Amino acid sequence: MALRRNNDFHRTVKAVEYSSFSHGGVGGSPQTNTDVIVPATGKKIYVTGWSITMIGSAAACSGDLYLTDGDKTSTNQILSATHVGVTPVVHSINFGEHPVALTTDTSLKISSTEADGHMVAYGTVYYIEV
Repeated sequence: MALRRNNDFHRTVKAVEYSSFSHGGVGGSPQTNTDVIVPATGKKIYVTGWSITMIGSAAACSGDLYLTDGDKTSTNQILSATHVGVTPVVHSINFGEHPVALTTDTSLKISSTEADGHMVAYGTVYYIEV
């Protein structure tokens, strides 16, 4: 099966933009359906990559992080990451010419959970809006 190019994305030459977030300190996590990138009306977000660091406050601390196409469901997660302990973990990817297209007029959102301590998550998401 041959790969097909997304014509909307490849017809538009734009600079990559970015949006950063930080969920740390008391009340920083957990988050539920918090906007990271909100598209303009009638526009679509193409996620081109991300770099996200997760770290726990104690050895037994654990948590999950989700990037989603709109409000979190079991079928719209573009990143699902789990972390345990105090050693930082970086989740990083660059999609290059094959970005992840979100639904038109839908925000990229972040949700997280934490258990047995406090989880800190911070990062940057790179995208193009078309």
